[in-house]
Amino acid sequence: MCFTPIISLTTFIIEFVVASYLIFFRKKSVANLGFGILLYVLGLYQLFEFLICTTGTPHIWARAGFITYTFLPAIGLHFVLRYLRKRHSQILVYTPPVLFSLYALLNPGFVVFATCTRMFVKISTILSNQTWLVGIYFAQYFAFIAYTIFLLIQRLPKEKNKKKKKIEKYLLTGIIVGLVPALVFLVILPSLNILFASVYCEFAVLFTIFALLSTKADAE
Repeated sequence: MCFTPIISLTTFIIEFVVASYLIFFRKKSVANLGFGILLYVLGLYQLFEFLICTTGTPHIWARAGFITYTFLPAIGLHFVLRYLRKRHSQILVYTPPVLFSLYALLNPGFVVFATCTRMFVKISTILSNQTWLVGIYFAQYFAFIAYTIFLLIQRLPKEKNKKKKKIEKYLLTGIIVGLVPALVFLVILPSLNILFASVYCEFAVLFTIFALLSTKADAE
C-alpha cells in the first residue's frame, strides 16, 4: 500500500519492467523465474490498489488484490523448493490459496468495504468477522513464509558454491523483505482494523532490488 495512487502505479510499472527483464532477457534460471513471477504478482497488487483509488468499482479491485497477495507465500515456497531441488507436491502448495481465492470469488459480499484516502487504503473483508477462518488463513500464510525462510537458512551453511551461496542470500533477504511485510501490512493489521501509513510499496521496491542483485550474482 502506498501514499498516493500515482506511487502505486509507478511501483507497478517498475515491477513489471524488472520482472519482464528477469524472465525474458536474463539467463534462464529458477531464481530469475521465481523472482520474476513474484514481481509480477506484487506489481498486480500495486495496480489493483491504484484502481481501488481511481475507479468507481473499488470492491472488485479489493477482491482482486486479496487474491494476489494470498498467492504470494505459495509462489515463494514453490520456487524456493524448486531452486533447492526438493521434491514437493504443487497441489499441496497451491491448494490453500486456491481455496481462499475461490471463497473470495464466489462470495458476493466478501469485501465489506474498500476506501481510499491520501494516506490509507482501507479494506475490510468478511474474514475479519469469522475468527476460525481468519485463524486458518493466518496460520497457512505464516507457515508458508516461515518454512520458506527455514529452508534457505538451513541451506546456507551447507552451500559450498560461492555464487549459489550469494544467490541464496539474496533469495532469503528478498523473501524476508517481500513476504513478511505482506503478512503484517496486508493481512494482520487490516484484520485488526488498525490504520497505518501505507508503506508496503517501499518493501516491494526493496524486493525488486534484491531480485536484480540475484540476477547480477547469477551472471558473474
